[in-house]
Amino acid sequence: MKRIATFVVFVLLSSSPVFAQLADTPWPMFRRDLRHSGLGGYAGPSRPFLTWSYRGGEAIYASPSIGFGGRVVAAFEAPLGKPATICTFFPDGFLEWSYATGSRWHRSSPAVSRDGDIVIGTSDFKVLAIKSDGTLRWTYRTGSNVNSSPVIGNNGRVYVGSSDNRIYALDSTGALAWSYETGGPVESSPLLGNDGTVYVGSNDNNIYAIRSNGTRYWTFRTGDDVYSSPALGFNTVYAGSNDGRVYALHWTGLMRWTYLTGPGGAVYVHSSPALGGDETVYTGSSPGRFYALYSNGSLR
Repeated sequence: MKRIATFVVFVLLSSSPVFAQLADTPWPMFRRDLRHSGLGGYAGPSRPFLTWSYRGGEAIYASPSIGFGGRVVAAFEAPLGKPATICTFFPDGFLEWSYATGSRWHRSSPAVSRDGDIVIGTSDFKVLAIKSDGTLRWTYRTGSNVNSSPVIGNNGRVYVGSSDNRIYALDSTGALAWSYETGGPVESSPLLGNDGTVYVGSNDNNIYAIRSNGTRYWTFRTGDDVYSSPALGFNTVYAGSNDGRVYALHWTGLMRWTYLTGPGGAVYVHSSPALGGDETVYTGSSPGRFYALYSNGSLR
């Protein structure tokens, strides 16, 4: 097996998930948990020694996830003329299996369910659920690219956005439970509140809160597209916008504060915030500047 391109994964400790159907592993989905905290229990390696690497495609844009037994789930873009693949690796870096999705690329990051299923979006408009043995469980077709990363909530329900302007809720069988139409492509990845409310951004400039039954709870309008995936702290939703701002919203949709990183159009915040244990907000903006903000919106 060739080992060329560096593919580094940090294995982080976690507490039990909020909902039962997300895998109880150190990092089962994009940004680790249903709240998108991006927070784990490890300080990280003390020195950057390479453990292993694997070359499996053209590029890797999606974030890896950790499945059962320390298995690593990675999504590779396809070389010209070949399909993109989802791969699982044993902790020592050896390939367990590879599944060709038929798409050209994966910008969606995989989520791992308690049953070991891997759920991911594809560039050919689909949401796929792949069994732990590398065979297909189900597929659901949306109206456009699925670059949003899915989250798995109550009863195995999958929530994910699509560039067809919709947010989808799919049952554990892949059947549509509901969809909600926004005014622009949804490349932001949803998070779930403790009550099942779905929070997500859209390229129609809005941040949405959608009830568990698929009806709108509230929207908050920013000054530009919201690619950033929200994170949920203590009663506060944090997200960035292409207007150059970081927003902190009360769970009722009222703004707590906003922090301007730079003028919209020249500066944008694609970065999805991570939250420290004291609710420090960590995020980045387009000029290459990284920010640490107190929970009251002031710069640390």
